[in-house]
Amino acid sequence: MTNQKFPHLMLDIETMGTGANSVITSIAAVPFHMDGTTGDYFSQNVDIQSCLDAGLQVDGSTIYWWLEKSQEAREALLQHRKPLAQVLLNLISFIGLEMEQDFNIWGKGPSFDMGILADAYRACKMDIPWRYSNERCVRTYIDGYEDLLNTHLPFSGTEHIAENDALHQIAQMLEVLLYKNEVFIHEIEVDQI
Repeated sequence: MTNQKFPHLMLDIETMGTGANSVITSIAAVPFHMDGTTGDYFSQNVDIQSCLDAGLQVDGSTIYWWLEKSQEAREALLQHRKPLAQVLLNLISFIGLEMEQDFNIWGKGPSFDMGILADAYRACKMDIPWRYSNERCVRTYIDGYEDLLNTHLPFSGTEHIAENDALHQIAQMLEVLLYKNEVFIHEIEVDQI
C-alpha cells in the first residue's frame, strides 16, 4: 500500500441482481486523483452462499445476463471467493489505509454500486464506510461525451471484471476532464483575440 491518501474512490461491483439487496459476486475499488494518479486497488470476489445467508437475493434475469457474457468474465467470479462479511471488513480496512477522511466515492451509477453495497453492509449489521453526501455519478460526469469516449477510449481488459470496469471508468472521467480543459483553454484563447 502507498503512503499517499486519495480524495476519490472508484467503486465497481458485479452482482446477481439489479435491485436492492442483490447478491454481490465481486467488489473492486480504485483510489485516484483527478490528475490520473491511482493507488493500489482493492478487488475481491464474494461467496454467493454467504450473500444468500445474509438475506441478499438473486434475480433470474441477471443470471441469464451473465450466461451471455464472456467466459473470462464468468470464470473471474469463481476465483478466490470469500465470505461477504470478510470482504466488507476488508474494504473498510482498505478505505482506512488508502483514502482521505472525507473522500468522494464514484460509481456508474451510485444507486447501483453504492446502493447495493450499502444494502450488504446493512445486511451484515456494519456501518457504511462512506458519507452518502459524497456519492458521485460517473454516468452524469461523462453524459454527452459518449461518442468521444467510444472513439478515443476503447475498453482495456475484459468487461464485467470489476477492477477492469473501475479502471475504465476512471479513464473515462479523465478523458472528459482533459477534453473540457482543452475546450476551456481554446475558448480563453479565442476570447483574447
